[in-house]
Amino acid sequence: IFDIPRELNRERNRFRYRLKMIGFYMMQESVFVFPYPCETELAPYCKQLKIGNYVNVIIAESIGDIEDEARKIFGI
Repeated sequence: IFDIPRELNRERNRFRYRLKMIGFYMMQESVFVFPYPCETELAPYCKQLKIGNYVNVIIAESIGDIEDEARKIFGI
């Protein structure tokens, strides 16, 4: 999840685009899910964009009502 300020709009859009390119599934505009560990891939990019303070990785056992849909998308 992320909450990147409006003044960093360019960085926010670049980050969102990168998540989509990696294969993340967008639950909401600032909430993406991915079924595999990803911290090591995201940390350097967040540092490069200087948005690390606005990005949080949450490890969850379930993503609620959309879990079946996400499983199909990820093929798991």
